[in-house]
Amino acid sequence: MLTQGHDNSADFWAYGVLIYELLCGYTPFVGSNQQRTFEKIVHSTKHLSFPQRFDSHAKSLIRRLLHPNPSLRIGCLQNGCQDVKEHAFFISQNLEFQQLISKTCEVFYKPKVDDSKNTEFDFNIEHELSLDFDSNYSEHFKGLSNSTFHQK
Repeated sequence: MLTQGHDNSADFWAYGVLIYELLCGYTPFVGSNQQRTFEKIVHSTKHLSFPQRFDSHAKSLIRRLLHPNPSLRIGCLQNGCQDVKEHAFFISQNLEFQQLISKTCEVFYKPKVDDSKNTEFDFNIEHELSLDFDSNYSEHFKGLSNSTFHQK
């Protein structure tokens, strides 16, 4: 878009988009064409809107994650990721990140799955992909290319 490159601040931006999409069911920046979408992203402060009765803590977190200036974006400040973990949104949800990491926290939503083999999704997958956050991620994506995602 702006051909400035990016660093891990783009990850916090993407996290904000993901939270928005999970809570709203649609993307925060939709335009009539690609150029209009880019304009909305670049001027996100002006174009970011929320449904009525949207949780105020969620709104605050998303706005801070989608701050257009990466150096002012939550997660990129002096305390890094700790600022995100300590945001009122997660505190109000009583989310303990250590329990989340150790997979011992209580889940808020558990999909109903019948025992038949004709389900669209298998929620009892035995194999789990475990990513080491200090490793080189390229190993996990060998064989994938941009054309993989744009096949007709």
